[in-house]
This record gives sequence, structure tokens and C-alpha cells, in this order.
Amino acid sequence: MKKREPNSEQLSLPEGKRQRFSPDAVAKAAIARRPTTPSGAIKYMLTVFLRRDLAEAVTARALRDDKNVPLLVAEILEAELRQKRG
Repeated sequence: MKKREPNSEQLSLPEGKRQRFSPDAVAKAAIARRPTTPSGAIKYMLTVFLRRDLAEAVTARALRDDKNVPLLVAEILEAELRQKRG
């Protein structure tokens, strides 16, 4: 059974409604509730579904760099954020 594509009416907000909070404000409030480590890092659990070749590449890089995979992924995300902020 195929999933139906949502029509454009379902994707748009009614014109009279406005967004109450910015995504940044909502994210800040949500993260504020998460447990924090002594170093100030936030515990952020997530499951990632990767293609096998990508998962193997990330694991191999972590082993070469003598790091665990979650630490490597966090470093990759931090580097990307620094690059975007310039």
C-alpha cells in the first residue's frame, strides 16, 4: 500500500495563525530540561539510520582517531556548526 502525498492545503498554516515562538526559543527551552554532565555537555540521545557504507566509514574513522563513535559524531557536528557561523 502506497502512502499518499499530502496536498498543499495540508502543508500550509491557516493565514490567520502566526507562529508564537521562534524555533530557537523552543529549542533552548527543550534543551534546558535535559541532563547536563559536569563538563556542561548535554545528554542528547538519538538513533541514526545510516547506509552501511557510511556507518562503516564513521566507525573506521573513530577507530583510527582512537575515539568512540558518539564523540566523533559530536565533533563532526560541532565543526559543521563552527563552519556555518563563520
